[in-house]
Amino acid sequence: MLKKSAPYLLLVAVPLAALSPLWLHAYAMAFDMADYFLPNRYFLGECLRNGIFPWWNPYSGLGIPFSADPQSGSFYPVAWFFGLIGNNFYTINIEYLLHLIIAGWGMYRLIHAYTKSVTASVCMAMCYQLCGVFIGNAQHLTWIISAAWAPWVLFCWKKIFEGGDLKTAAGLALGLMMMTTGGYPAFLIMLVYFFFISLIIYLVGTRMGRSEVDLRIIFRLAVAAAAFLIITAPFILSFLQLIPHFTRSAAINNDPSFVLAFPPAAAVSFLFPAAVTNHAEY
Repeated sequence: MLKKSAPYLLLVAVPLAALSPLWLHAYAMAFDMADYFLPNRYFLGECLRNGIFPWWNPYSGLGIPFSADPQSGSFYPVAWFFGLIGNNFYTINIEYLLHLIIAGWGMYRLIHAYTKSVTASVCMAMCYQLCGVFIGNAQHLTWIISAAWAPWVLFCWKKIFEGGDLKTAAGLALGLMMMTTGGYPAFLIMLVYFFFISLIIYLVGTRMGRSEVDLRIIFRLAVAAAAFLIITAPFILSFLQLIPHFTRSAAINNDPSFVLAFPPAAAVSFLFPAAVTNHAEY
């Protein structure tokens, strides 16, 4: 038993030792982690601890639909766990380290499924935990979350084609849900391309080999897709409602009200609020 659990224990010890300042002291990671993700996690936690679902965040950008923001973590189970505890610099550092552990375990299982070598799998998993994606890009928590769950998703996808049961299909749905609700959308889009291409290769290869398509594989994939849609439905609906309002890549709005929303003449409203009501041009 100890021999089987040793690789997993080692993959816990490595990131904790390599990044010990993150849990020994309340050192804040720089840039987006402290400026964006921590405030979001703090707001999420305060809402949950007060029995409020975070539909709307009034403290950012004159108010934003928090639950519809793909990077808010409002539907991510791990963010809920830390939010109910109470978020601070310690907890967001621990959340980061937790995903390094998840990434290491997933990569170990994925590499071991190919090589059957414990040594090679552990080495590759440690390299993955401490690679530039996780260390040099530590500020982007959603990228870290996606990269942490990706090996698990690929592992379950591989197992389904090798005779995996419905438990494997459930694991695939769960991993995709974690990536969707907590990760960065681009990673999920790339996985969808990978799934589509690999499925086409399987179907074409089966056809060229003059063998029958294994309907059990198609059934498991259908079960995984259905389970994913069901458990991710709240996030998907919130995201779809927000799509018409995405303006990140849109052209600049030339509406005069956006160009000069508060002209100098309107400053009189500081002293006499009603003075500008009869002068709409101000």
